[in-house]
Amino acid sequence: MAPSVLIALTFLAFLGSGRAWAPVAPRRAAKTGLRASSQESPSASGRWQPGRFLRTAFFFNAPRLRGGAGQKNVVLPGEVAWDASSAAEWGVLDDVVMGGVSASQWRLEDGVGVWVGDVSTDNNGGFCGARTRLLDPPLDFSRARGVVLRLKGNGQRYKFILRDDADWNGTSWTFSFDTQAGRWIDVKVPFGALIPTKFARTLKGVAPFDNSKVTTFQLTYSKFEYDGGLNPKFRTGPFQLELEKITAF
Repeated sequence: MAPSVLIALTFLAFLGSGRAWAPVAPRRAAKTGLRASSQESPSASGRWQPGRFLRTAFFFNAPRLRGGAGQKNVVLPGEVAWDASSAAEWGVLDDVVMGGVSASQWRLEDGVGVWVGDVSTDNNGGFCGARTRLLDPPLDFSRARGVVLRLKGNGQRYKFILRDDADWNGTSWTFSFDTQAGRWIDVKVPFGALIPTKFARTLKGVAPFDNSKVTTFQLTYSKFEYDGGLNPKFRTGPFQLELEKITAF
């Protein structure tokens, strides 16, 4: 079945059932020379927006050029796996998938990835996310022990997520981290510290994380930590996280 047909049927099923099956709503990152503070930021709408749901579904499901079969990009310790010059495309994944009203936007600005949004718990929501499309070929970190995120936040707690397969709702290998308001920091993420989760619930009995085939980078800001526990540094309203690069160590 063609991706466009599948997306349309998914959307109609969503409207009919009141539940969401798949992805969400993206916005193509725009490269500008302006500072983040001078850009208009998205705001929670107060009601669910089916248009955002459909745009995101198309972004993450649209056909794209693929790399050679079996190829991998080896990332050695000290090498940059992602920065603003990388080809990886980011889109946003907000709680519109659950009927929520939170909204966020990803853009490239002055050589930095800027993720800004407005998170709301209305309509049973409470999270925003930014995620790359599938990295194809995947990244091979088998010679590294983890990654370092060079970023700046506003004092809130976020999650960094890696995936080692192409399953949309597969295992999310998750690491929570705190930011310092207005300060650039390096967040070290050892592969051995990643927690296997799905929908913020920890998983038992799963195969170990395969760092030789990383398929996705993701950032999440959520009211939930793990297994129903709440994020102690979560608050509704605007947020901003700037990501300069992801480096292997």
